[in-house]
Parts: sequence; structure tokens; C-alpha cells
Amino acid sequence: MRLHGEACWWCGAALGDLHAAGTVTTPLQEGGFRQWFIVACDAHRDRRAT
Repeated sequence: MRLHGEACWWCGAALGDLHAAGTVTTPLQEGGFRQWFIVACDAHRDRRAT
């Protein structure tokens, strides 16, 4: 798990170009949801979160 900065959602790469790859949604304890923006490295650029 990466706590600070951006890293590829699929492989964790943090160096080089990172590209927008969609969002993921997680539930909150208090109710509701939190939406997180994710990125992908050049090797995984064509993938999208489902």
C-alpha cells in the first residue's frame, strides 16, 4: 500500500509518467462512500478500473 503520492494501481510503479486510470470507491464506517482517483504507469496505461 502506498500512503503518500501517486503510484500505478496495478504494479505500484511511482517513477516515470503516470496517467489517469479512473476511480475506485470504498465504503466509509460512518456511512456513505469515498471515491479515490487512480493512475497507471506507461505499461498499464490501457487498463481501466472496473
